[in-house]
Amino acid sequence: MARTIEHGTELRPHVDRCDWYSHAEFAEPYAQLSGNIYLSVGDTGGELAIWNSRPEHASNPIACECSVDRDYLGEPDLTLTPRVGEMILINSQLVHAVGKVRGLRSTLSFFLVLQTKDSPLWMYH
Repeated sequence: MARTIEHGTELRPHVDRCDWYSHAEFAEPYAQLSGNIYLSVGDTGGELAIWNSRPEHASNPIACECSVDRDYLGEPDLTLTPRVGEMILINSQLVHAVGKVRGLRSTLSFFLVLQTKDSPLWMYH
Protein backbone atom coordinates (compact mmCIF):
# COMPACT_ATOMS: atom_id res chain seq x y z
CA MET A 1 0.00 0.00 0.00
CA ALA A 2 1.34 3.44 -0.87
CA ARG A 3 1.12 6.04 1.90
CA THR A 4 1.93 9.74 1.88
CA ILE A 5 2.17 11.95 4.94
CA GLU A 6 1.80 15.58 3.98
CA HIS A 7 3.70 18.61 5.28
CA GLY A 8 2.87 19.40 8.91
CA THR A 9 1.26 16.02 9.63
CA GLU A 10 2.22 13.57 12.37
CA LEU A 11 0.85 10.15 13.32
CA ARG A 12 -0.02 9.89 17.00
CA PRO A 13 1.22 6.91 19.03
CA HIS A 14 -0.77 3.84 17.96
CA VAL A 15 -0.63 0.11 17.34
CA ASP A 16 -1.49 -1.75 14.13
CA ARG A 17 -3.25 -5.08 14.45
CA CYS A 18 -4.05 -7.08 11.33
CA ASP A 19 -7.01 -8.73 13.07
CA TRP A 20 -8.72 -5.31 13.33
CA TYR A 21 -8.69 -4.79 9.57
CA SER A 22 -8.79 -8.16 7.86
CA HIS A 23 -10.41 -11.55 7.59
CA ALA A 24 -10.69 -14.27 10.22
CA GLU A 25 -7.50 -16.05 9.12
CA PHE A 26 -5.51 -13.32 10.91
CA ALA A 27 -7.51 -13.32 14.16
CA GLU A 28 -5.20 -12.93 17.17
CA PRO A 29 -1.91 -13.42 15.29
CA TYR A 30 1.08 -15.07 16.94
CA ALA A 31 3.38 -12.35 15.54
CA GLN A 32 3.08 -9.38 13.21
CA LEU A 33 5.61 -7.04 11.62
CA SER A 34 4.99 -3.96 9.56
CA GLY A 35 7.38 -2.92 6.84
CA ASN A 36 7.90 0.46 5.25
CA ILE A 37 10.07 1.20 2.25
CA TYR A 38 10.84 4.93 2.22
CA LEU A 39 10.40 6.62 -1.16
CA SER A 40 10.72 10.16 0.27
CA VAL A 41 11.24 11.38 3.81
CA GLY A 42 10.53 15.11 3.68
CA ASP A 43 13.00 17.86 4.50
CA THR A 44 13.00 17.27 8.27
CA GLY A 45 10.99 15.42 10.89
CA GLY A 46 9.12 12.19 10.25
CA GLU A 47 11.09 10.24 12.84
CA LEU A 48 9.72 6.83 13.78
CA ALA A 49 9.29 6.55 17.56
CA ILE A 50 8.77 3.10 19.12
CA TRP A 51 7.80 2.21 22.68
CA ASN A 52 8.34 -1.27 24.10
CA SER A 53 4.73 -1.22 25.24
CA ARG A 54 1.42 -2.90 24.47
CA PRO A 55 -0.95 -1.00 26.79
CA GLU A 56 -4.23 -2.75 27.58
CA HIS A 57 -6.34 0.16 26.35
CA ALA A 58 -4.58 -0.01 22.97
CA SER A 59 -6.02 -3.47 22.36
CA ASN A 60 -9.48 -2.13 21.51
CA PRO A 61 -9.66 0.13 18.45
CA ILE A 62 -13.12 1.42 19.32
CA ALA A 63 -12.24 2.42 22.89
CA CYS A 64 -8.96 4.14 22.03
CA GLU A 65 -9.49 5.10 18.38
CA CYS A 66 -6.16 3.31 17.80
CA SER A 67 -4.07 6.02 19.47
CA VAL A 68 -2.37 6.24 22.85
CA ASP A 69 -1.67 9.39 24.87
CA ARG A 70 2.04 10.33 24.77
CA ASP A 71 1.83 11.46 28.41
CA TYR A 72 0.88 7.90 29.35
CA LEU A 73 3.85 6.47 27.44
CA GLY A 74 6.73 8.76 28.38
CA GLU A 75 9.78 8.94 26.12
CA PRO A 76 10.09 6.39 23.28
CA ASP A 77 12.46 3.47 23.76
CA LEU A 78 13.79 3.87 20.22
CA THR A 79 13.69 6.69 17.66
CA LEU A 80 14.72 6.11 14.04
CA THR A 81 15.24 8.68 11.30
CA PRO A 82 14.37 6.93 8.02
CA ARG A 83 16.37 7.60 4.86
CA VAL A 84 15.23 7.30 1.25
CA GLY A 85 15.57 3.72 0.01
CA GLU A 86 15.58 2.13 3.47
CA MET A 87 13.20 -0.58 4.58
CA ILE A 88 12.31 -0.64 8.27
CA LEU A 89 10.54 -3.60 9.90
CA ILE A 90 8.95 -3.21 13.34
CA ASN A 91 6.67 -5.19 15.62
CA SER A 92 3.55 -3.18 14.79
CA GLN A 93 1.76 -4.45 17.90
CA LEU A 94 4.12 -2.23 19.90
CA VAL A 95 3.13 1.42 20.21
CA HIS A 96 4.76 3.58 17.53
CA ALA A 97 4.36 7.08 16.09
CA VAL A 98 5.65 9.32 13.31
CA GLY A 99 6.89 12.81 14.17
CA LYS A 100 5.66 15.92 12.37
CA VAL A 101 6.95 15.97 8.78
CA ARG A 102 8.27 19.03 6.97
CA GLY A 103 7.74 18.25 3.28
CA LEU A 104 6.28 14.96 1.99
CA ARG A 105 6.98 11.50 3.40
CA SER A 106 6.02 8.62 1.07
CA THR A 107 6.28 4.91 1.78
CA LEU A 108 5.29 1.53 0.44
CA SER A 109 3.83 -0.34 3.43
CA PHE A 110 3.02 -3.99 4.12
CA PHE A 111 2.50 -6.44 6.97
CA LEU A 112 4.06 -9.85 7.65
CA VAL A 113 1.96 -12.15 9.85
CA LEU A 114 2.38 -15.51 11.58
CA GLN A 115 -0.98 -16.87 12.67
CA THR A 116 0.69 -19.53 14.85
CA LYS A 117 4.34 -20.31 15.52
CA ASP A 118 4.10 -23.19 13.01
CA SER A 119 2.08 -21.47 10.29
CA PRO A 120 3.41 -20.10 7.00
CA LEU A 121 4.35 -16.42 6.83
CA TRP A 122 1.64 -14.26 5.26
CA MET A 123 2.18 -10.89 3.63
CA TYR A 124 -0.60 -8.41 3.09
CA HIS A 125 -0.95 -4.72 2.32
